[in-house]
Parts: sequence; C-alpha cells; structure tokens
Amino acid sequence: MTTRDVKRQDILKAAMELFAKNGFRGTTTRDLASHADVNEAIIFRYFTNKTELYRAILEEKVHQGDD
Repeated sequence: MTTRDVKRQDILKAAMELFAKNGFRGTTTRDLASHADVNEAIIFRYFTNKTELYRAILEEKVHQGDD
C-alpha cells in the first residue's frame, strides 16, 4: 500500500467515525482534517467535495461485503 493509499484510508476512517457521531451535515471538512491529522486542503486532493467522500465510504462498505 502506497503512502497515498494510506492517507486516503486515514481520511476515510476519520470520515466514517465523524459521520457516525455527528452526521453528514454536522461534520465539517475542518473537523475531518483535524481527526485525520491532515491539512484540510489534503482532503480535497483525494475527494472533490464532502459528498464524494461520503460516496467513497459507501463504496468501501460495499466492497468489504464482497470479501
């Protein structure tokens, strides 16, 4: 797994935790960045917006079910 893959997974994990705790609307990208220990701009290198990040979480969950 590359450093880029690891960072993306860190962001996804932080998003899953915060969305579960605060909801989609109750979670800001600033919150996500802080929780993932990255600069907020890094989130937008991996995901166009918060909705795309949420979609990536759903895809991740679907693929986990395929294992």
